[in-house]
Amino acid sequence: MSPQLLLYLTDDGLQAWSWRAGRLCPLASFARDEAGQSEFSAFLARHRRQKLLMLSDLASEMHLSISIPACRGRDRQQVLSRQLARHFPTCSLNLAISLGSLAPPAKQEQVLLHGFSSNAAFAPWLDELSRQESWLAGIYSVTQLAPPLLQKAGIVTPQCLLFTHQAGRLRQCQVTNEQTRYSRVVTLTQENPAQHAQDLLDEVEKMQRYLASQDNWSRTAEHSILIIGDSPVSALLVTEQAAERGLMQVQAVDSQTLAEQLGLHEFPPGAGTAALFLHLLANSPPPQQFADEPRLRNWHAQQQLRRLGAAALLVTCASSLLALPMHLEAQALNTESQRLIATAQQLEQEQARLQQTHSLPEIAPSDLLQLHQTYLELRRQAANPDAAYRLIAAALDQHPEVQLSRLDWEIAPLSPSTAAAGQPLQEITIAQFNFAVDLLESTKTTSIPAFIATLQRDAQFTITQAATLPPQGLGFKLEIRRRLGS
Repeated sequence: MSPQLLLYLTDDGLQAWSWRAGRLCPLASFARDEAGQSEFSAFLARHRRQKLLMLSDLASEMHLSISIPACRGRDRQQVLSRQLARHFPTCSLNLAISLGSLAPPAKQEQVLLHGFSSNAAFAPWLDELSRQESWLAGIYSVTQLAPPLLQKAGIVTPQCLLFTHQAGRLRQCQVTNEQTRYSRVVTLTQENPAQHAQDLLDEVEKMQRYLASQDNWSRTAEHSILIIGDSPVSALLVTEQAAERGLMQVQAVDSQTLAEQLGLHEFPPGAGTAALFLHLLANSPPPQQFADEPRLRNWHAQQQLRRLGAAALLVTCASSLLALPMHLEAQALNTESQRLIATAQQLEQEQARLQQTHSLPEIAPSDLLQLHQTYLELRRQAANPDAAYRLIAAALDQHPEVQLSRLDWEIAPLSPSTAAAGQPLQEITIAQFNFAVDLLESTKTTSIPAFIATLQRDAQFTITQAATLPPQGLGFKLEIRRRLGS
């Protein structure tokens, strides 16, 4: 969090302060002369891109309560503009604050006009801010911060008087219903603490007598008086003398003690009540301020740039989130394509190496067909009848009534159609067997199928009953074919 720059304007000159996380420290002071203007110009050049808040503490501040016809929108704005121009003809820094509608049947609105008698105290400083295109975010007054200061100090009565002493000047504020209605500044010399306390209480009594004659002050309602002194000694003397005079509403406190209540962690030496108002301004500026739109042009432009930057950042983040899955997929595809390209290059290199090492002869298609047929013939002739013999022996053991009378071992020749087409063989005939059946005529028909079924249990052979053998049909002939690859 960058520090906030605060400008404190008085009738004597301008002060620059820095506030950050409850810590306030002075930066520079500028007198109301050409040297002070030059120093202020150099100061702004060093802080071109920092937000600035100005707090005024001027004796020319004015408050005026008026009544206007109840209206809205553009009509109300025109009425207020005429009233402000009438009562503040030489100052453009002013405010109109609504105090609510008057009691019926009067259809009127009570308005508080708040401004300054002239722009003279502001002009040189505001002109320099405009030349430097500084980011002035607003102009405020210490009287606007009087209500929140009373709240922080624990003063809750509807009518309050606030007295703050700063550099020989005593500011007096009347606060009614959390709104400053009247303020004035008097010079108060400080010869000794006791005399100072006596003079201060004299001003309190003068203020009470003046307000007793005003319509916006209730003489019967309860009110409180808060006096903020420079030191604990002055606050104690004020409390003692107020009790002697019978001013029981008076509460006196020194600036440093009240600063701790407000959360100001570092109280600059000699800052007085100005530190309290600056701290409140940095924490929570009032909702209304005095600067008009032309004077806030640079600040508004900077705010627009910040909004555009935030919007651009948001769009960029959203686009990145949406594009992330596609980016990851594209990266994975790129990695896979790089791997495939590298593999293809390796295969090409290996192929080139093999071609250089082993040059393959050119072979005609007819020679390839002849080579394939030769391979088929060699594979057919390599058939072995051992497995068929074991199959027959196992079946004969299970059927003793069947006897082997003749065995013909042969390898069936390759059919011309298969050889011409170059088709692979599925199975070949490896043996033919003649069997004699030593059975009665009545059981012959059942024993032969049972014997054949025993042979057919082995799936690698195909059993075919070729014929029944004489004499008297007491024999049969089987052909056994073995599937290639079994």
